[in-house]
Amino acid sequence: MRSISFDTNDGTFEGTIMVFVQDTTHLTELMKKLKKVNGVLTVTRIDSNN
Repeated sequence: MRSISFDTNDGTFEGTIMVFVQDTTHLTELMKKLKKVNGVLTVTRIDSNN
């Protein structure tokens, strides 16, 4: 894990978790697992170069 940050507004949390993965296959599997977590509404890939 590279970094993690969360913010809240009216009881709703939004966060960013930056991780290093070996390849896009591992990224896809991680995203699938995160989407299954109760309360997680969206999982999005962002470009770390921006």
